Amino acid sequence: MLKKYKLNNDYIYRYYYITGKDCSKIMLDHKEWQIFKYKVSKQMDEVKLDINKELFIIDKIAKIT
Repeated sequence: MLKKYKLNNDYIYRYYYITGKDCSKIMLDHKEWQIFKYKVSKQMDEVKLDINKELFIIDKIAKIT
């Protein structure tokens, strides 16, 4: 959804913030939450290509001038 609506990981909210419930408890730890958000950002920066049933993951795109 983040990619679809062109949002960054600042728009990811813990379930706890919305409902006040301790769900998922592991995500209540600040460090674990930051790791999760980092992983989401990393995935958003990757481009995945399937060429002849072989998966290529590109994490940097360089513009050659």
